[in-house]
Amino acid sequence: MHALTSLPTEVLSPIFLWVSIPEVYKCIRICRRIKDIVTSKHFIISALKQSIPRLQHEPDQSTESRSDLMKLFFSVAAPPPPWIQDVIVDVYWQDNVRLTYDVLNEYIEIMNRYENRNTIHLRPKVKEPKKIGFTTSLCRMPNLADLELIGINGHIPPDIGHLGKLESLKLIHCDLTSPLPDEIQLLKQLRRLILFQTTCSGPFPEVICQLASLRELKFRSKSPSTFLNGTIPVSIGNLTNLEILDLSGNNLSGSIPPEIGDLKELMILNLARNNFTGEIPGEIGLLTKLKSILLSENELSGPIPVQIGNLTKLSRLILHHNRLSVMPDEMKLLPNLTHLDVSHNQFSGAIPLGTKYLSKLRVFYFGGNNFSGPIPPWFTELLRLKELEMCSDQYNLPVSTDFVRLVNANEIRCYFDGSQCNVKKLIFSTGQSHLQFYIENDN
Repeated sequence: MHALTSLPTEVLSPIFLWVSIPEVYKCIRICRRIKDIVTSKHFIISALKQSIPRLQHEPDQSTESRSDLMKLFFSVAAPPPPWIQDVIVDVYWQDNVRLTYDVLNEYIEIMNRYENRNTIHLRPKVKEPKKIGFTTSLCRMPNLADLELIGINGHIPPDIGHLGKLESLKLIHCDLTSPLPDEIQLLKQLRRLILFQTTCSGPFPEVICQLASLRELKFRSKSPSTFLNGTIPVSIGNLTNLEILDLSGNNLSGSIPPEIGDLKELMILNLARNNFTGEIPGEIGLLTKLKSILLSENELSGPIPVQIGNLTKLSRLILHHNRLSVMPDEMKLLPNLTHLDVSHNQFSGAIPLGTKYLSKLRVFYFGGNNFSGPIPPWFTELLRLKELEMCSDQYNLPVSTDFVRLVNANEIRCYFDGSQCNVKKLIFSTGQSHLQFYIENDN
């Protein structure tokens, strides 16, 4: 053994390559010299070329060889040791600008085979797949600008701060076991940070508020046990270049900070399905580029702020399932509004006249409130209306024949609160002085 291991690495490498790679790596504990050889860059490159023959003839890597390297690097059936991952990155991926891989798809496929191995008698036995982590090897790619991973496990290493050119980080269906590292604030060029259906429990990571270049921020957790909690920090106002803020489907609470008004570039604000309380801050009227506001399924109360009238580019205002109580006349100043959902709140009295001036309105949901009086005759002026939801006690109130004609001519889909039955859709008949309908069940 001593005589063998004393040979130069260049000589020993081809010898060990005759043995299957997994068997070679089982021997690294026998002798330090063997470990030094099989973990050397020279041996690993030779082993990679043997495993992926295309690498011998395609130094620039074809689509096929890139795909083979990806499968090896992210293998859940036989995860490669870190020294192999380091060589793949250092030799083949240094110029990579974009890297995307779906680990979850492979994991599910092999797990299905593993779970069925006893019933279908697979030969050889299928090993249980292992979930792949966010390896530090990925942080050795100096030119990486776009990183998208699906189904990884573990934690994001502090080394992520080395990816100085990273502009987009997207993690989907991942199981992160710790908060985002503080080093993420070193990603000065990061424009997009998306964690979708990803476990990232704990308070809102305030370190993100140091990413001044951020344009899009989305956090959407997998399950209630992994939701973000606590409050939105006032430092959210530092993200002055943010265009999309989506924190929907979490467990955030407290009030919406007035510093949200500092996000002058914001076009989409989605804080739906949280536990926010208090009033909608008037500072929201400073966000004149807003096109969509989604604040539904919270515990917001009080009036819709009059400053809403400043948002002339707004097309969607979704506020259902809150405790809001006043719709201001300034709503009429929203000429581009197409979707308005104020259902299941605490509005009362007549339907606000300001709605009459929303000439582009296509969807109007106002059921589940305490509105009273007949359906206003000016509804016939909403010529683009396609969907309408009313209160359960309004569907038999007097309406004009013009309104009935409008409903039929435009094929407007009409709904009312069907909590006591399965009724969902109302089909109007023409020429009636009252709102007549036929019941169409879900079935």
